[in-house]
Amino acid sequence: MIKIALLLATALAIPVARAADLPPPKPTVPYSATYKTNADEKNDGGQVLAEGDTIIVRVSGPRYRQESQIMRREVVIVDEEKKQGLEFVPGNPRKSATRFPIAGGGNPYIAGRSALATEAPKVIGTDKVAGQSCTVLRYGDPEKQGIAACVTDQGIVVKARLKGPNGERTMEAVAVTVGPQDPSMFLPPADFKVIEDKVPDKAG
Repeated sequence: MIKIALLLATALAIPVARAADLPPPKPTVPYSATYKTNADEKNDGGQVLAEGDTIIVRVSGPRYRQESQIMRREVVIVDEEKKQGLEFVPGNPRKSATRFPIAGGGNPYIAGRSALATEAPKVIGTDKVAGQSCTVLRYGDPEKQGIAACVTDQGIVVKARLKGPNGERTMEAVAVTVGPQDPSMFLPPADFKVIEDKVPDKAG
């Protein structure tokens, strides 16, 4: 009985949030941000795949740009409305960019918390990340298999930890600037040739 009472008390202490209590499901403003990301997961063969990166993200409406600073030094640009992505390596002597269709459901940078999970989260409290006040959300049990995230009142996911059966992934903003983005940031370099690729989901 004592154990059941404690479980009930815990459930009542952290209720599923009402829609009015939650931050917007996706960013409501254009912004740029620098994120530290890390992945520590096992592949199908049981091999641990650990990688970390620093990425610069720009978001403006349905458009999104991600620039890797460590891993591949590549740029990925996505237009969610057109369901198209563009990938290129700055300084590539071949001066080429690949355009490909997108079949996925977006990522937390452009799709906000709606890309994290379909279930309703629980509000745990508030925090501050990269100088941005944010609401702490929990999906499932982040210590076992679930998601913990912090989302600003403008819908920007500034921190997230996703834990699954094969390991976990983390992302945390170290700098965030809200404001209009240069339209040229969502285009390939002017002297690059765009090559069409029919393989979907490279940006998923």
